[in-house]
Amino acid sequence: MAKDSGGGFSTGLILGAIIGTVAGILMAPKPGSETRSELIEKSDYWREKAENLSELVVERLGPTLETVRDNVPPTIENMKSRDRMVLGILESSKEERTRVLSSAATEEQFSDLKDNLLG
Repeated sequence: MAKDSGGGFSTGLILGAIIGTVAGILMAPKPGSETRSELIEKSDYWREKAENLSELVVERLGPTLETVRDNVPPTIENMKSRDRMVLGILESSKEERTRVLSSAATEEQFSDLKDNLLG
C-alpha cells in the first residue's frame, strides 16, 4: 500500500517531466540520430531520477502510512462503539423522560381529582 501511495505521485511527476523533455527534444531542429541519442541519454537519466525519488518518498512516507493504516480501523471501531453507547443512553433517557412525564401527569390529575373531591 505504501509503495502505491507514495510511488504513484512521484512516478507521475517524473513521467510528466520525461514527456516534457522528449517533446522539447523532438521539436528542436537536430538530425534524427542526434535526437535519438539524446533521448536515450535523457530517458536513462530521468528513469534513474524517478526511481530515486520514488524510493525516497516510500522511505519517508512508508512508516507514516503504515502507522495510519494500523491505527485508523481500531479508532473507527472505537468511535462506532461509543456512538452505539451514546445512542443507548439517549434512548434510555428518552424512555425515562416519557415515564416521568407520564407519572407527573398522573400525579397532577390525581391531585386535581383529590382537590375536586375534597373541595
